[in-house]
This record gives sequence, C-alpha cells and structure tokens, in this order.
Amino acid sequence: MTDRKNAVAYYDTADVWIAPTLRLLTDTVSTYIGGRNIRCYGENNGFIKLMPQGGIEAFSQYDVYDLTYEWSPAGESTKDIDTLEAGSYFVEISDKLLCRDDSTFVLTQPDTLVSHFVIIDSVTCAGAGRLAVVATGGTTDYAFEWTPGPLMACLVFITTH
Repeated sequence: MTDRKNAVAYYDTADVWIAPTLRLLTDTVSTYIGGRNIRCYGENNGFIKLMPQGGIEAFSQYDVYDLTYEWSPAGESTKDIDTLEAGSYFVEISDKLLCRDDSTFVLTQPDTLVSHFVIIDSVTCAGAGRLAVVATGGTTDYAFEWTPGPLMACLVFITTH
C-alpha cells in the first residue's frame, strides 16, 4: 500500500475477541414449605447463590471468583450470601473490563404464628369440657400437640377433684 507520494505503509492483522455481556443469573434462592424464602417469621435462614456468566469470566484464565460483588444492605463482597432475614437485597457485579450487571432479590417470610384457645363447652361440675385452639399465620398444615393428649385442634378433657 502506498500513498500519493509513494510512501509505503505496512499493515498487519490482529484477532479481536469481544467478551460476551456479563449477565447475573441466579443459581439458588432459599425456598421453604409454603414458598417463602425464610422458614419462620423473624428467622435469618435465607440465602442467595449467584451464577454469573460472560464478561471476563468467559476467558479461560478467569472464573466467577474474579468478579467484584457488592451486596446492599448486607455489605458483603462474596458471590453467595446467607443468614439473611426477610427483605430486599441488591447486588451489583462487575469485572476488570468494566462490564456490569445487577439484580434485586426480595426474600419473604410467613406471618407470625399466632394461636388462641376457644372454649367450646365450659367445664361442668362433673369436670368435663371441650377446648379448641385456633392458629393463624406461620405455614399452614399445622400440627397440634396437647400435653398430655392427642395431635388435633380440639381436646376433650375431664378434670379430677
């Protein structure tokens, strides 16, 4: 190749590889009976596990642990987080190529388990009566245990004098 003044220019070829877009995928989010992410009200047994793809991680000498993770409000800088309470968690991931992605996760919990007694038949002079327990919140398919007594929501009892 030459220009108007017959100056010779040299050229070469180069392969250019563009990293695929960095994408934040979810590996696992805690899920308990009833579809909630926290087992019981007020507990901290939730977890989020990520599986990012693309970005610098696509190069063979890098993996998901070479990415930067910023969790809020947890303040963690790890790929996966655990011991979470119910609430919203935001994560942003980035790599050395300045590729970024982010996501928000909302972990839910069951309502507080509440129970109360209902007197069906008051205790008579003979000492017999019936009592029931009503439960709300928590996760349904409740199990009841009376001490001593059967596993049911209603108890027939006899008092002794």
